[in-house]
Amino acid sequence: MINRFWNKARRASILTIVFLLLGLLSNPKFLVLVIFIYFAGPVISNLEALKNSFFRKIKKDNWRKGALLLACILLAFDIEGGGLGFLIFALVPIVWVSLTDKKIFDKDKVLDKPFDVENNENLIKNDQKKDDLLIHSNSINQSKNYQNENYEGNKEKIINQEISEVKQTISDEVSNQDQITEEKESTEAKSLVDENSIENSNENSNENWDDFDDSEIFQKLIDSEKISVEILEKFTNSEDWEIRKAIALHDCATDEILDKLRNDDDGDVKNAVKLNKLPKDWKFMFEDEKWYFVDDDIIVERLKRSINLDQNLINILSDSSSEDIKRIIAAHPDTNQTIISKFRNENVEVKEAIKYRKLGDEWKYLNKSEIAEKIKTSNDIDEKILEFFSKSPEKVIRGAVALNSRVSIDILNKLKKENDKYIKQCIAYRDLPNEWHSENDFQKVGKIKTTNDLDESVLKILSTSTYDEIKVAVALHPNTTESILDILKKDDSYDVKDAVAYRDLPKEWKSLDDNEKLQKIKSSEELSLEIINIFINSNNWRIREALIENDKLESSLLKSLIYDNDSDVSSKAQNKFLPEEWKNIHDDNTKFETLIKKEIPIEILEILAGSPNDEIKKFVANYEKTSNEVLKILSKNQDYDICKAAQDRLLPQEWVTLLNLENEKIISKLNEENVSDEIYDILSESYDWQIKKIVALHDKTPKKYLEKLASENYADIIDALLFRSLPKEWKTLEDYEKIEKLEIEDNVAQNTLSILAKSQNSSLREAIAIHPNTSLEDLDALEFDERREVRDATLFRKLPREWRKISNSEKAEKLRKYEGNFEFSAIDNETLEILSLAEDSEIKMALAVHPVIDSNSEIIRKLDFDEDSYVRDAVLFRSLPNEWRFLESRDMIEKLENDKSPIASPVIEILSKTEDWNLKVAVASCKYTSTEILKVLSFDDDDDVREAAIKALKKKGTFIPSKQSEPQEIYIKTEPAGKILFGELNNDQIEILNIDIDQQELSDEIEELKFNSSGDYVEYEGVFSYGDDGDEGNEGIIEFKNDVDSKIEIPINDVGAPKDGVYFCQMRLSKASISFEFNTPDKLEYDRSNLSEISVPVNLPSSFTKAHELYGNEISQPFNITIGFEYNGSELDEYDNDLVDRGYDDLFIIVRIKEGKETVLYSNYNGTETWVDSLQLNTCDNEEVNEKSSEVDNEEENYYSAGPMFQNDISFVYKDIDKTTDNLETTIKELLIKHMEESVAAPFFYDYELSDLNNQLPSKWKLEIDEKYNLKPDQIRISIVNAYFSADRHFEDYVEEFQNQDIKLTAERIGIIDLTGEEDEDVVAITNIKAPFDKNNGEELLELRGAFGESPIKLSITLGSNYLDADYGNCKTFTKILDEEEWVKYKDYLDPDEFDLNDDFLKEVTEYISNSKEEDNEDNSDSENEGGTI
Repeated sequence: MINRFWNKARRASILTIVFLLLGLLSNPKFLVLVIFIYFAGPVISNLEALKNSFFRKIKKDNWRKGALLLACILLAFDIEGGGLGFLIFALVPIVWVSLTDKKIFDKDKVLDKPFDVENNENLIKNDQKKDDLLIHSNSINQSKNYQNENYEGNKEKIINQEISEVKQTISDEVSNQDQITEEKESTEAKSLVDENSIENSNENSNENWDDFDDSEIFQKLIDSEKISVEILEKFTNSEDWEIRKAIALHDCATDEILDKLRNDDDGDVKNAVKLNKLPKDWKFMFEDEKWYFVDDDIIVERLKRSINLDQNLINILSDSSSEDIKRIIAAHPDTNQTIISKFRNENVEVKEAIKYRKLGDEWKYLNKSEIAEKIKTSNDIDEKILEFFSKSPEKVIRGAVALNSRVSIDILNKLKKENDKYIKQCIAYRDLPNEWHSENDFQKVGKIKTTNDLDESVLKILSTSTYDEIKVAVALHPNTTESILDILKKDDSYDVKDAVAYRDLPKEWKSLDDNEKLQKIKSSEELSLEIINIFINSNNWRIREALIENDKLESSLLKSLIYDNDSDVSSKAQNKFLPEEWKNIHDDNTKFETLIKKEIPIEILEILAGSPNDEIKKFVANYEKTSNEVLKILSKNQDYDICKAAQDRLLPQEWVTLLNLENEKIISKLNEENVSDEIYDILSESYDWQIKKIVALHDKTPKKYLEKLASENYADIIDALLFRSLPKEWKTLEDYEKIEKLEIEDNVAQNTLSILAKSQNSSLREAIAIHPNTSLEDLDALEFDERREVRDATLFRKLPREWRKISNSEKAEKLRKYEGNFEFSAIDNETLEILSLAEDSEIKMALAVHPVIDSNSEIIRKLDFDEDSYVRDAVLFRSLPNEWRFLESRDMIEKLENDKSPIASPVIEILSKTEDWNLKVAVASCKYTSTEILKVLSFDDDDDVREAAIKALKKKGTFIPSKQSEPQEIYIKTEPAGKILFGELNNDQIEILNIDIDQQELSDEIEELKFNSSGDYVEYEGVFSYGDDGDEGNEGIIEFKNDVDSKIEIPINDVGAPKDGVYFCQMRLSKASISFEFNTPDKLEYDRSNLSEISVPVNLPSSFTKAHELYGNEISQPFNITIGFEYNGSELDEYDNDLVDRGYDDLFIIVRIKEGKETVLYSNYNGTETWVDSLQLNTCDNEEVNEKSSEVDNEEENYYSAGPMFQNDISFVYKDIDKTTDNLETTIKELLIKHMEESVAAPFFYDYELSDLNNQLPSKWKLEIDEKYNLKPDQIRISIVNAYFSADRHFEDYVEEFQNQDIKLTAERIGIIDLTGEEDEDVVAITNIKAPFDKNNGEELLELRGAFGESPIKLSITLGSNYLDADYGNCKTFTKILDEEEWVKYKDYLDPDEFDLNDDFLKEVTEYISNSKEEDNEDNSDSENEGGTI
């Protein structure tokens, strides 16, 4: 901009400079400082000593601009010296030019000077307003060679003009410019005259490049047609992204240079590599005597106005990272089908643009926002256009159609069926008065606030808005009726709910925002009871907290806040009402344990019942003197244990006993007698959702308790209230029984179907959607159901019966089924057409590979652009040979990994184009993959694919690494991390410890162990990793050193057992990080596989680690401490072992090991000491301590995953065999070995949880059980499993990012197994996940980070039923825990013939199978599950 003013407003610029100089002369100090920065700044930047400093990055132009800015700032603050006056005079010429010549700001309105002047004159005549931006079609349509020739031929004409301008500029420069600057400017002017001489010097000399700053290098790179490779390579390491981008676009850039820049950190540079082959005038533009990049907006405008575009140019631009450019290419009539097919995996807007090709120019190049605005504001749109856009996947477009005044009734009725809130809002807004239609949401809010006489009908319509601020304004408006307010009270937004409540505030409070309310609450001397009650019920926790913090308010009015749901609020409320000695008790377990030894007053119990600490509330619930009033409060708690403890004390004993029995007995009890309101009150808020469901369904439940249950969000409770209206024969059925009944009964009453159609259970709605007697009204609603399987079911009603009655998985299986030499059964076209409209990915995948469907058909074309990458891949795989075409992805991977079978090159080439990163990794790792394909994969977007391809290229010896462009940064953050000190006590120290234990006080000699003053003990500090030597660590490869003290573990004695002794360990743990930068020793680009994390393995018994309350679970597994780094075997001195922590949690513990038994003698966790009772270390075992430890372990073992979804893990193998005991021993032994070597680890759930899990998952997600793995009736399944009921899997963050994508989780039944030691359950494991990779977090969906707790290995035998299909409700089971002795027998063997099973164990299993087989032969009737755990 400064250059533009200098060139186009020279006189005004000189006048401004004169006034600035006069102002600086009035204060010599200012003048010296500005001159120093102007001239000395660029010199400082070039000092070798500051090569890697921040100053080196500042360009010369920026130093000078900074000096000018500093001059203005200094003058602005120089009021007394007159500097401000001179500054004002200096700005007057600039302001005058700005007001009189606004074109000076329009950077784009200058003709690109290197363009063909003669041709552009024609364009100017045709469209004067766009003459400076566009190149007419004749110019665009030329090849690159022609463009360059044209440019060369006309450049000389332009140069002559430029020379005179530059000479004039030089003569007008300020006279006190030094001689060096004048010489340089003369040289620059001369460069325009004699370009060839400059180009020759470019190729032969580096000196003239080294003298330039970044802006000059940038200009020279673009202006020079020929530049040596050496110079280009040199500047690929520039810190200026614009220079690297200019090189990426330069015609002289070699493939090696482009390959390096292809992996640049800057997205613009990487994109420039793709556009390298474009003609120069599509890459650069000349304006204001400088070169600039042609930005995306200009390219878009050129494309819109160009016809007969060169296909090569279109092809290059189609690879751009700009979604706008790709969108225009997709809609452009010159784009051929080959290029169109490249957009198969682009976003929705690009894919939609392909459909816009058949629209007129006024529509096809618009983006979705522009389309929506045009539809909303146009009154003359053709109905066919509106119908076309009413089917858009973009709701902003469909909403615009709904708002258009000319939309037909048919289209509007179709849109009315949608459940989307935005579409419903748009339909409602049609009825607003005309003056509201042109207002945006922000303007609507202002209008509501400033218009007092709004009509009720307008407020009612506006209350349906999706914009919360509009609903808040409606809630606060004086004319809003109670009926509207009742709806707004139930809104999802807390702000809207609060606005309804704030209507009752005094006028001076209503206009305040929440921050202003906070300040007023805190500063108020007093508040009325009405105001306090309103704010106590506010949904903003900060407002509730502000009430507590105001000590001037009457405390008794705030007492209800001790039970607040927010822990911060309740904590502060607790401290406000508790006596001094009880304050902060919820954060201090030691204080709590001390105080509860005394008798606790009732008023304190009442306060503690609201503690944010669940352990305290649990204690209060079980405390014998807790009043019924307090118990009633706790009986409504969300924690299962607290709620149950309180309710069990409130209920009569007969009800407590009854609630632990079968549901039928509870129902019978409710039917037998008149149940009191007290009982109903407790049962309606039961800790058990099954009991609440019974109450909700019960005919005699009083209305007030039904209303209470109506506020529940649990699907089964909502359904139970809905099903009260069902006929008796339907009401008591479980959901799966209702579905079975619907499948066999066609003549179900429509009233019954209508009730079931509103169920929360999507499987039930799916059954209604396909039922022949379902009403059109219900079908209209189900057609737009939130679950795709329900929407599909409405579509499948048109299918023949043999297709209609089978599940989606069975439909896909039927499509995939073939005989002999890939001979498929004939399927009529109508059936295929219907199935092709399905949303189910498995069906679409089966259609995509089906040979009966023509590859050029509309079905395949549509599937090729499907939103599911697996479906698009299936279309890709149509080109594969039959033996590959119909394989699952995992089978393809297995085939690629099989080195014995050669794979044809065309197969590899097709598979390399998949979107499945796992499959691409397998392709990259396959020895038959060519170097050309590997090179393409080495630039893949996925890190794992790139790494696999580079590894393969290295193996082939064809990988050429580039030079390192900048230091590699290593940043690792782990939780936990920290310091570990470990050692063994000598005999003298043990004697001292004995005395310490007797006196229950730690001596200085033992205390000194924590500090390792002698240096005799093993001590390490660093971040943690998990894995063995050679495994991937945090950033590199884990490497153990075999030095002395290279591991932290209990020494092993001569017989291989832990050595007896007394050991101590100091653990200082925290969330911590390390960070350092280094240059690779070989100066080549960083390769992660060359980085070694020098690590010390830590493997201590759980008695050492469990006592760490914060990180006990994590450090109970073997882990490593990273103590250093090496690169290609060279130690990295840059790593200084500086650990940045977040505050340590400390554990000092002393443990005795004797004859394999562990006894904790002393521990100190963050100052809290725990001593063993007086114990003679060498003579006595502490059995009680071990028993307590065992109880804790058992509690963890029995903990079930009713907590966070899918946060568990099960490792399993199974085998289905005929009902015979032949070869039973061999089969079990093979499974035991297989479980050790290759068991599948997966998240699991119980069969009965399937429906609830689906209801909790996002609407586009689908969890289903693959029935093909079900156990056959005439077989038995032997399963070996070990399960963790607590694990850390990547889930919650993934759901937030991908909740609107179609994701499929497929599970298989692995057997009916007693995992908890309490009862048999149908265990289902998720074994197939079709979901995108989460690149932001670098993890797959449900990727396992760690599993915690005990995990005993169990053998289970499940016997199939006598039904045609295995009914898991009638299977007989057997589960046996394999104890340590049994495990030791086989864990070290790889061959079943090398060991024998325990005879008693084998006999027990054999007898069970034989007895069960005899029972099956005697009785084929239904039977209850039988089984047990031994």
